[in-house]
Amino acid sequence: MAALITVEEFFQYVKQPLPADTDDKYKLVESLIYRASDYCREYVGGPIITESITEKIDGTGHDEIKLSKVPVLSVSSVVVDGVDKTAAIGFYEFGILYMDDVFPEGRQNVTVNYSSGYGATHEDIPQGIKQAALLICHYWFKRDTLDYSSTYGESEVITGQWRFPTTALKMLDPYKVRKMAVI
Repeated sequence: MAALITVEEFFQYVKQPLPADTDDKYKLVESLIYRASDYCREYVGGPIITESITEKIDGTGHDEIKLSKVPVLSVSSVVVDGVDKTAAIGFYEFGILYMDDVFPEGRQNVTVNYSSGYGATHEDIPQGIKQAALLICHYWFKRDTLDYSSTYGESEVITGQWRFPTTALKMLDPYKVRKMAVI
C-alpha cells in the first residue's frame, strides 16, 4: 500500500522542522501516514493510488458488469468462459460493457484485468483525499504525543464517540458515495 502523503508534507503542514529519519518522531509520523493511508483506502472502498486488479465475476446474462473497485481507469483483458473477448469490451468508470453480446450466465466465468484508482502517485490523487490523510495523521500525532486541543473536537474522542476528525471523513465521503452508488 502506497502512502498518500509524505513525512515531509506532514511536518510542513504542522509547521515543525523535519526530524532525521532515524528520529522517533519521524518514525511515528511515518507509521501514522501508512495507517491513515490504509484507513482512507478502506473508507472509500477501493484503491486511491492506481492498482492493477484481477477480478473473477459471475456472468449475468446482461451486457454490463459492474466492477468492485472504482474508478476503472483501463481494462487490459477480459476472458469469458476461457476465450479472450477484450476487443469486444468497452469500459466506463464503474464497469465494463460487452459491445457484441451479453456475458453468459455462469459462476466466476468472467475474468477482468483492469486498473483502478485516483492517481498514479500521491502527487496525482485528488487534493481532498490528501488533505483528509493529513488531517487524520495530524489528529493521531496529537493524540499519540498527548497534545490534545479542541481543534478537531478531541473531547468527543476521549468519551469514545469518534475516532477521526469529522472534517476528514467529510472530505472522503464523495469518493465513498460514488463507490456505494454502483453496488
